[in-house]
Amino acid sequence: MQRTAPSPQSDRKKQFLPGVAGPASTAPAAIHDAARSIRAARVRATIRDVVDTFLLLAVDFFFLFWRPAHIPFLSRDVSLSALLVLHLFFVWFWFSSRIAPQWKARRISRTWSAEERRRCVIR
Repeated sequence: MQRTAPSPQSDRKKQFLPGVAGPASTAPAAIHDAARSIRAARVRATIRDVVDTFLLLAVDFFFLFWRPAHIPFLSRDVSLSALLVLHLFFVWFWFSSRIAPQWKARRISRTWSAEERRRCVIR
């Protein structure tokens, strides 16, 4: 039996990385399905956001309808300004931790092939 030497072009086509075969190779077995963990994390984040929003609205209600309310050592006007800054911080935190990562992930996933989208996208 005579063996022929493989051509350099066929080697480059079959091998993406050293030791990794092309698309005809067997896909790795899934050890853990992350859908349940992702769903639980999303529920926890939603509950945390609802509680944070409720507490912020409760503080607003307290400050608006009880005239003597203020932060110790600050006047009422400065206290209301501090409350406004707290609102801005809350909105910035919510945006940077929830919305921005979703936008970034969607932007990156647009570069994926149809096979990668089918395999990796969680609904």
